[in-house]
Amino acid sequence: YILFNRICTEDDSGAVVVQTAPGKVVTHRGGTIVLPCRFHYDASAHDPDEIRLKWTKVSDPLSFEDVFVALGKERRAFGGYRGRTALQGDGPGDASLVVRNVTLQDYGRYECEVTNELEDDVGMVKLDLQGEAGDAPRHTLGRFQQVFIVQNTRIFSVAHLYRGSHIPEGN
Repeated sequence: YILFNRICTEDDSGAVVVQTAPGKVVTHRGGTIVLPCRFHYDASAHDPDEIRLKWTKVSDPLSFEDVFVALGKERRAFGGYRGRTALQGDGPGDASLVVRNVTLQDYGRYECEVTNELEDDVGMVKLDLQGEAGDAPRHTLGRFQQVFIVQNTRIFSVAHLYRGSHIPEGN
């Protein structure tokens, strides 16, 4: 069972209320994960086909990357998420996103935004990757291949260090 960030309450405003999992969800590279998101709204006031669901990856406070959008029966995934994402579709009010074949670049914060005609609400989900035994050097080398260590005017690459080579002391 997943606990959600907000308690769903009904009101007369027709407002959309979004609920996401507290903390973070964790998977490993190559795995499949569900980014949980549920919403509630006054169904008598709005046609379900007019509800827009949008998933966005937050790169930094002012930088966003579109991941997935759904409006009615229309669906669209963007960029590297094409062919790897789909809505979970676990009944009315489920906006949870399934991400398959998770990559290192998928790590980070995601926003689940639900919008009806005039109202919207956003929830945040943090995706964390759990390394498997033997994976750390591959992860590290892949992202930091251009990083160098300077020691007494000699430059050694990170790959050199991971091979277990001895770094000679400077003069």
